[in-house]
Amino acid sequence: MRNFPPANGARVVYLGCFLRYSDTPFFADNQTTDITPFLKPGGSSKKKAIIGGTVAGGISLLTYGIVCVVHFIKKKEDNSKRGYPRSD
Repeated sequence: MRNFPPANGARVVYLGCFLRYSDTPFFADNQTTDITPFLKPGGSSKKKAIIGGTVAGGISLLTYGIVCVVHFIKKKEDNSKRGYPRSD
């Protein structure tokens, strides 16, 4: 006999991960959660660091890509100069 998940819902719990699905609502329609105690007042103080890190990461990734392309082209030219057959 095979174990298939039930057609109307299921739960999976594994090492800090929790997944749940259902074709019926989990909570009552009038139930709300107040998240204001979890919100910090004001904007993000790390905004500049996030923007700087994103820009630096993008530039690093672009530079790495260019270096790889140049290396590939150079290696292909070296192989053709040595008389190796082309691989494409």
